[in-house]
Amino acid sequence: EKHPVAMPVALHSRVAKDPAERLTITITREGALYAGAYPTRLAELAVLLRREQARQPNLTLNLRADRGTEHQFVAEVLELSAAAGLGKVVFAAYQSEP
Repeated sequence: EKHPVAMPVALHSRVAKDPAERLTITITREGALYAGAYPTRLAELAVLLRREQARQPNLTLNLRADRGTEHQFVAEVLELSAAAGLGKVVFAAYQSEP
């Protein structure tokens, strides 16, 4: 399920070939968090990120944030991912039309 997020458009982007080892976190304009399709909070997200990183050492965080999201909300998720040991973060964007 997709959440209402006005994604930025990237002029140069690639579509992931293997999304199997990705965890998608969505941040709405208001700062609401979703892990996949499920609403979550920062404390719950911290636990989830540590658990998933332990299960999947090559895990990539796929971060979807509304273009109007305050930087603070994105920074909090990035700090949690770093603390959990995630080394790969992808900022999701829509591909522009050629």
